[in-house]
Amino acid sequence: SKNFFQDVLVPLSDETHGGEDVPIYATGPMAHLFRGVVEQSYVAHVMAYAACIGRNKQHCQRIGERLPLTAADENSASRVQHSLSLLFIIMFQLAVVIVFSRH
Repeated sequence: SKNFFQDVLVPLSDETHGGEDVPIYATGPMAHLFRGVVEQSYVAHVMAYAACIGRNKQHCQRIGERLPLTAADENSASRVQHSLSLLFIIMFQLAVVIVFSRH
């Protein structure tokens, strides 16, 4: 049920995770696998499945055969590459600033 709420067994003043429900947000490919209330072990399996690591990655090998790249896919890949390049440049500049600020 979407309205189910798990009570915390032992409330503590300091904790990292008290056992209450934690939301999961997902977008993009395989995001449909994250819906409603799920067990924590399910999350690890679905993340591995969606990332094509571990067992059950046969679906990843077939995706390229069934879904050829389109112009939109190539444009997305180009944007990702551009974003990563900008991120690298920014990180390099930050490293230079940190190194020279210590001297």
